[in-house]
Amino acid sequence: MFDIPLDDVAVRNVRRTGDSCYEYESDIIYLSERRFDQLTHFAHELQHFFFHAGTPYGHLLDELALGRQFLGRNYMEVTEGPVIYPAYLLAQRLRRNTLQMKDGEFNTDALQMIAERIVHPWYQVRYLENLLEGQRCNSVRIATAQSAVEALSVAETLLSETVEMTVERLFADRPSKEKIEPLVVDPEDADLPVCPTIGLAESGERIQVGAIDIFEGVAQSIEGVAPEPGVGMEYIMLWSHTLASMGFDGEMSDEEVEAARVTFLSICDLALYVPAGAVYGRLRPAGMRWCDIHPGWRFLRCAQVISQIGLITSLDEESDDLQAELSEGFGWPAPSEFHRLAGELTASTFERHRAAMALRAEHADIWVEEREEHIPKVTAFIEAHSPLLIEDETVDPTLLEADVFLQKIFNSAIPTVLHAAMGAIGPLELGDLFPPGIGPDTTAQLLETLRTLEWANPDRLVHLDEVSA
Repeated sequence: MFDIPLDDVAVRNVRRTGDSCYEYESDIIYLSERRFDQLTHFAHELQHFFFHAGTPYGHLLDELALGRQFLGRNYMEVTEGPVIYPAYLLAQRLRRNTLQMKDGEFNTDALQMIAERIVHPWYQVRYLENLLEGQRCNSVRIATAQSAVEALSVAETLLSETVEMTVERLFADRPSKEKIEPLVVDPEDADLPVCPTIGLAESGERIQVGAIDIFEGVAQSIEGVAPEPGVGMEYIMLWSHTLASMGFDGEMSDEEVEAARVTFLSICDLALYVPAGAVYGRLRPAGMRWCDIHPGWRFLRCAQVISQIGLITSLDEESDDLQAELSEGFGWPAPSEFHRLAGELTASTFERHRAAMALRAEHADIWVEEREEHIPKVTAFIEAHSPLLIEDETVDPTLLEADVFLQKIFNSAIPTVLHAAMGAIGPLELGDLFPPGIGPDTTAQLLETLRTLEWANPDRLVHLDEVSA
């Protein structure tokens, strides 16, 4: 079992690259008060929401979160009385034979069962997320193709079982579980990093490329391809790399910049059409390798050949053809196959994704171009599936009906409890459960309701440091 670094298991499961973020597991957009242009920054974070809801990779993250929550609930349910957390650290100490309890007693067999059946698959899911996202941590840097493929196999087995047991009527005319072709480990993969890297021209430093960088590259393009001074490298490095791959070096005409921009957005989009997980894993043909499903590898492989294929000038009119040509060349399932499968989803759990993919199938530029015909469709989508918005630590409930607003806040607390139970090194505080600014009465009401769920009651959690010697 690899070690997850302590800074990777915070109390809340947040993908954060700046002051603000879209927290996909709780479906909340946080806007920092330190940004001078809130409207532009909101558009940046909203772009993360759109690409999360409307890409197969975003759906895979939702499945992985569902799997982790399922394991966290199992841990809470099989434990009688107080629940010692984090289970991951508890299992680590048991494995290293360093677990010592203050009362001197613990059930080794029970803990071993929890470690093998709950903690190990939870870790493999977490490890897989880090690899796909391109997290800058040591476990990603030293990963091997074999360890990555094993993590995917464990995760997909868990996801298929979780979806079958927890998601009602996944498809109308398909079984919820179908055969998923395993990835192959080619001998040449041993010489390739699991998470690819690109070199920075100025420093010569090599930076990992994962899904985080693709999301940031797309969102930054919404703010403009010429970023403000001080913008971090993770926001622009893929754009710079793509320009170099296209052969641009120096001044570019407006027409060249626009062609580069829409081509860049097209290959970013294609990189996230990952054939993995309980839903989209069934599209994966035999013989695919890790580099065929890792978003960073998919992006860089597309960028490498784009100059030979040629740039496009319109996302709406040319992107589908470009993506189909690239997919055929690499042996990937084309986006149209994902769209057809998404259209067959009937589970209410995945209704947001089905709706987003239907819009994407109709308009290749739906999430990235402001066109008049898009406005009513995007507006209707936001009205039906709006995330919570927290600006300057103040909750904005105006986009949601009161009962929907309260339900979303309540639902956001459950993954926080289950995530803490499994992996949060730091102590869980009651203030971590609900967004700030909802008021003490609402907080007390929601907390009382949460306590009625034995498998999500935060009062049952006891941190390992409180009971271990």
